Amino acid sequence: MKSRCQVEAGGRESAAPVEAAQRQLAQKFVFDTGADRSLLFQEFVAAHPGDTVDQGLGQAMMESFPFVQESGGVGGEIPIAPVEVGGLGLSTLQFPRWLFYVTQKDQAFNQEDYDGLIGQDVLRNFDLYFDYHHATIYLVPNERYRTRWGS
Repeated sequence: MKSRCQVEAGGRESAAPVEAAQRQLAQKFVFDTGADRSLLFQEFVAAHPGDTVDQGLGQAMMESFPFVQESGGVGGEIPIAPVEVGGLGLSTLQFPRWLFYVTQKDQAFNQEDYDGLIGQDVLRNFDLYFDYHHATIYLVPNERYRTRWGS
């Protein structure tokens, strides 16, 4: 594997740092291959208000699609709001501004041990290899990643 990034994993979670304002903030995300979009949990956003300020796309989406305020999954419906953060970092790879959804008023969904989840909007840019024995996930940039962000 020529170009890859590596993250340590434990069960379903992984250390996938989100970087905003050039600072590494988050440490633990759930890699959720069944989620269409990535989420930030409300507690993480509240703890880092300056670094999770919407860069414009979240507000534009709320104005264009005001009826999209919930997301559903195995755990049921949860209230969400879009927010575009200044960047996303996965190990050694950096993405420019990235759109997340932030959980709203749903304490049961938020988990104090996690900062959010990484869904298909990010994961589809990689071929994923799971090394269960060493609790490691390898993310190898695929053609979609290379087309959008280079090699």
